[in-house]
Amino acid sequence: MPRTRPPVPLRLAGLVAGSAVLLVGCSDPAPRPALPAPSASAPSASAPAATPTAASSSAAPTSAPSSATPAPAPTATGDGTVEPNRPVETAPPKRLDESTKTAGAEVSLVSVRSTDIKASGPSDSSGPGVLLRLEVVNTTGKRLDTSFVQVNVTNDAGDPGTLVSGSPTDPLTGSLKAGAKAQATYAFLLGDAGSAPVTVSVYVTSGQPVVTFRGRAS
Repeated sequence: MPRTRPPVPLRLAGLVAGSAVLLVGCSDPAPRPALPAPSASAPSASAPAATPTAASSSAAPTSAPSSATPAPAPTATGDGTVEPNRPVETAPPKRLDESTKTAGAEVSLVSVRSTDIKASGPSDSSGPGVLLRLEVVNTTGKRLDTSFVQVNVTNDAGDPGTLVSGSPTDPLTGSLKAGAKAQATYAFLLGDAGSAPVTVSVYVTSGQPVVTFRGRAS
């Protein structure tokens, strides 16, 4: 049986519907909403962490050094007792042939000679100087440690002599019992010792003044 053709109006309607479907399929999709712009204050995930500044890592300032001078340590005596340090006084000078007394000792010069000193040790030198012999009498009423005895000599210009450590120097050592006495020899290199007066200073122990003698060496 032969197929009958649809009427013309129906054919036109199908053609129009197909064209509409084709246009819808080929048209661009609706635009997506724009993403918000990143905030300038938000840190980047890949940015490195901030390094500490030099000011934050510096050490705390130390306190300023004190200008006060520490007090000297007390002096230990030979018998184990400790004597406090006291201001050292200097007694008026005596003649070379006079004896002088302090609170704890009687000091005198047996002889003071101007002579040429000959070196006897590797650290000593030879030259003009003074050779003196010292005597100390213990008047303290107790044992006196003589290891603290110091002797110095200056010429008329105030220049100090240089103590000879070797012979003929034979210094005081050990201690003296109450009422005992001892002698010792001290040699000094010193210019002008024979042509002008010299001054001999003797320090016996802490708390006693330095005794001095002044005159011309023989």
